[in-house]
Amino acid sequence: MSDYQKGMTLIELMIAVAIVGILAAIAWPNYSRYMESSRRSAGQALLQEAMARQETYYGQHMTYASSVDELYGQTTYKGEYYELAVCGNQTGCGNEKNKASDMTRMTATPLTDGPQQGDGVLWMNSEGDRGRIKDGKEQGGW
Repeated sequence: MSDYQKGMTLIELMIAVAIVGILAAIAWPNYSRYMESSRRSAGQALLQEAMARQETYYGQHMTYASSVDELYGQTTYKGEYYELAVCGNQTGCGNEKNKASDMTRMTATPLTDGPQQGDGVLWMNSEGDRGRIKDGKEQGGW
């Protein structure tokens, strides 16, 4: 057995920590974008499920539901990251030219205390159009 102990020197340890730090600095933004996109997908799924309920409601009543209460039996409906709403015939809902019974638009607004709060409002209408409103600007598609 030799007279010295085996192990890492302080310099080797500092180099290893620096390498891990650099890799983490590169990986973190990508991970954050991935998580945001994943949570947005949950909001999109919430809208698609709600629009399916709207179509069922339309089949039974020959008009679209004008509130979340009519679709879910409760005044508000929140997913894990978004709150669902029925956008009626008011300005900004995209259906000002149509009667409320001819078309509907659903919105998913990020919860104010959730991780998606800066993501913008997702929307989908009964004609199959969809988009996102972020920073006051309409963005088509998801």
